[in-house]
Amino acid sequence: LSKHICLYFSDEMFIQTDEAAYGMNFVGPPFTFSFRLLAVNCGAVALHGTANVDGDVYWIGRSNFFVYDGVIKELPCSVQYYVFDRMQKRYFDKIYVGHNKKYNEVTWFYVSEDNTVEDNPEPDSYVTYNYQDGAWTIGSLARNVWHDAQGFRQVPFAFDADGKLYDHETRTSDNGSAMNAHIESGDVELDSAGENLFLVDKIIPDATMNSNTNLFIQLKTRKYPNATEITKGAFTVTSETQKISTRAKGRQMAIRFFSTGTQDQWLLGDFRINARKDGMR
Repeated sequence: LSKHICLYFSDEMFIQTDEAAYGMNFVGPPFTFSFRLLAVNCGAVALHGTANVDGDVYWIGRSNFFVYDGVIKELPCSVQYYVFDRMQKRYFDKIYVGHNKKYNEVTWFYVSEDNTVEDNPEPDSYVTYNYQDGAWTIGSLARNVWHDAQGFRQVPFAFDADGKLYDHETRTSDNGSAMNAHIESGDVELDSAGENLFLVDKIIPDATMNSNTNLFIQLKTRKYPNATEITKGAFTVTSETQKISTRAKGRQMAIRFFSTGTQDQWLLGDFRINARKDGMR
């Protein structure tokens, strides 16, 4: 076996190889232990790619993510193909996992195909799993060591390949520059049968934000699956916005929320739209 990872629990040691996972229990003195095979084809690909989160274990495999909470399960991942298709797999050993307990997040930093360094590149991208909401996020960030807030450290901190120390979760800017962020849905059929066009003429925002935040919304519609996408907006949402009037027509629609400022802080609620049937043509 090329590698193994051991994590300690109150009554069991969790052991991983690059092929399988095992549980080891103390049976009795002087040094008698029992081993049980938990699962195969679930091996860990990185020595620093496994995180223990309050007794649950999360790790990255060759083409998917796993959790052990008494039973080993593959994590459903909405960005699975995006992440593994662009990951430089010959640098699996560079992957580093970090835990952000305050926001219920486990993050894996990895070397992507966008990394132009030819000799011994370091992680430049990340994929984050929110284990409370079951949500995934992706992005670009050069970090290869991470530690969660602990003791006198009030926020998570991390290092990049140059040895620079970064405090995370502090304020709302990217070291003074704009922190661009967006969330975009997939195409949603406004009519479950996909037969009729719909006209969307109103958006009712539901977001928690500070007074300095400008949140923007775009509606992206298509009349046919292979038709050209039509974008309406961006529409600005502030803490005082009650409704947005628009005219967006299509059989399917995607919604994009984004911000581009240095003081933006927002949390999405349940946005609503007013849509009415507008015929079949």
